Amino acid sequence: MNSLKDEWIFYLKLQPDLSENFLQLDKSFKQFGYNLIPVSFPNLLRLIQEKETFHVITIVSNQREATYYMKHVSKHIKNLLRFRKINLFTASSYGFINESSKLTFRDNYEFYKLPIPSSVLCDKVITTVLDHAVESTKWPGGKRPKMTISG
Repeated sequence: MNSLKDEWIFYLKLQPDLSENFLQLDKSFKQFGYNLIPVSFPNLLRLIQEKETFHVITIVSNQREATYYMKHVSKHIKNLLRFRKINLFTASSYGFINESSKLTFRDNYEFYKLPIPSSVLCDKVITTVLDHAVESTKWPGGKRPKMTISG
């Protein structure tokens, strides 16, 4: 990993206080050397102004969070995903939260149905984060052909 920010995964809070989901996920991510950082949506928008791409996970587990997500977050998330400013991982039991049908490119968005154990969710997110890290360091061109001189 190149910098400290490579070890950060942001947890999008949909209510003022931290839920128990955060504590379980944080414990799982720490086992892999990643830090789960809670952030509110306005603060996330300020962070996104940098040129880097951030990994964001959110869990919508009740009706109040679903309402907040649809009213405040959903509009902006579509643009952030379209411009590839974030890699979003969403876990919810509400089907209308799933943004994948509205997106043309889905490689930076993952949706998981609840209930899902935090360890399984953590494994899937870590796998995707590592795949994105490998892709970002891969040379975009092809291999040069080797030329043999026969003589």
